Amino acid sequence: MSGLQPMLLTLLKTISCWMTCTHTSYTFLLVHTTELVPSPGGKIHMVLDTVGHGVAFFFFKNWVTGLYFIWHANKYFWRPVKIHPNLAYSVDVGEMFVWQTLCYSFGDLKLFLSALIVYASFWCFRLFYKGKTVDMLRNANGGDYCNFYKSG
Repeated sequence: MSGLQPMLLTLLKTISCWMTCTHTSYTFLLVHTTELVPSPGGKIHMVLDTVGHGVAFFFFKNWVTGLYFIWHANKYFWRPVKIHPNLAYSVDVGEMFVWQTLCYSFGDLKLFLSALIVYASFWCFRLFYKGKTVDMLRNANGGDYCNFYKSG
């Protein structure tokens, strides 16, 4: 298993840089990554978001990352209950801080800047090439990328 650990750690570093960009952007602009990246990128993002928390729990035995793993498994895959939008946003803001803490603790500035450039290119593509506005992206699919945020 020792050969697998360096690969998983590299994967976690990469995921944490990407998730730091996407979650920070979402927290301030309320545009889901699924509206920016081409298909099937949104589904890959959601899977990596979940897997990343699981890998972080595996390495660091941090219960917060373990709880986020369970949260995402419920939110993306099991969907047993509808989640109120205010609760979902509050949890997402906390998750932004978790990803930032992980990313910055690794101290890989080149990897972070690479993820930021790729993520920014998706924004540029949607805004300048496709002619979308932030408001259009924010309200795509009723402002929601899955039914589980809808209340009522």
